[in-house]
Amino acid sequence: MANPASNNLTAKTFYTFFVNGFTALMVGSVMPFMIQDYKLSYTLAGIFLSLHSVGNLSASFIAVMAIRRFGRRMAIVYLSSLLAISYFGIAFTGNVALLYVLFFLTGVGRGSISNVDNAVINDVAVGKSSALNILHMFFAVGAFLTPILASFMTGSGHSWKILVLIGVGLSLSAVVTYFFMDIDIKTPKATEKTNAPNAVAYYKNLDFYAASLLLFFYLGVETTVNGWLVTYFKDTGIMSAQFAQTLLSLLWVVIIFGRLSTAYLSTKIKKETLILCNTIGASLFLAVLMTGSHFVLIALSIGLFGFFLAGIYPTTIATTGNIIKSSPSAMATILAFAGLGGILMPLITGIVSEHFGIASGMSLIVIAMCATLVCAFFIFFRGRKAARATTTK
Repeated sequence: MANPASNNLTAKTFYTFFVNGFTALMVGSVMPFMIQDYKLSYTLAGIFLSLHSVGNLSASFIAVMAIRRFGRRMAIVYLSSLLAISYFGIAFTGNVALLYVLFFLTGVGRGSISNVDNAVINDVAVGKSSALNILHMFFAVGAFLTPILASFMTGSGHSWKILVLIGVGLSLSAVVTYFFMDIDIKTPKATEKTNAPNAVAYYKNLDFYAASLLLFFYLGVETTVNGWLVTYFKDTGIMSAQFAQTLLSLLWVVIIFGRLSTAYLSTKIKKETLILCNTIGASLFLAVLMTGSHFVLIALSIGLFGFFLAGIYPTTIATTGNIIKSSPSAMATILAFAGLGGILMPLITGIVSEHFGIASGMSLIVIAMCATLVCAFFIFFRGRKAARATTTK
């Protein structure tokens, strides 16, 4: 029989990750209008997106230290409040120096939520990719709504700042939700004491590093698509910002179904096989997306790209479930690896776009997706080797 307390905790975690998804797509959806209103260059916009990712990376370590100091519940209450504070500031200042700080803080807030929510669900269902896929499905629901609302508001003549203020309100609701969550049952210190012999096992685990490297390239692709896709379509003249925002929503609504499908398939198919199949599909349709110019072809390719992209992140996290469970620092480490990709790709895209055009900058994500594919093959063959070794024992 299901544990009511566990179900309540899971539901609240799903809600806060929904909010995280909503705020994740805000900047990419409104970036063309920020560039216009605040007179930003491509390079500066790329720096802002990268600062968000720097904050996301920093959160992997800030959250661990805060949890040890305040406990998991109060630490995430404090850190998640940074989302509301920073996005409120972004809506009301064009001061570049202040925007540097605010974009960094958005990343700290979002990264802290990702760290805690993934850890909570992993605690509830160790290594089960179905639970993690459902968690990330809620992220996708939030991410889907943001471009739709942005398209409606900007298309109706309303300011992009209204969307940001809606995100501020949702972020505050997440802070309140965390305040009433019972997530201090197992603190990081207690876990370290209980599992002292295995606390640093992940440092010597090749599979852990393979998964981390895959997530490095994956998050570089996802962050660049989220942050630059609308600007790319608008500035190349392929379509208007409103159409591009609609396509970004299409990407995320397909991701919802992709994660549901992956959650089901993960009970039938080995995780390593799913990762490989999804990565092959995502690589293929990203290439079609970046080379196509016809609206129907672009819409079809972005939908299929999103479907295959959907399950890569949570399923990869699930392959390291037991390792993450054995050490409180392991989740922070794997998210840090992933965060580096999210930092570098948007920045490099902005710099290349400034000098060679945005089409050249966006073509770099195809290279990153190919690197993700190489990592997926490595994980797949490592999984087969481990299975054969188990069979022969």
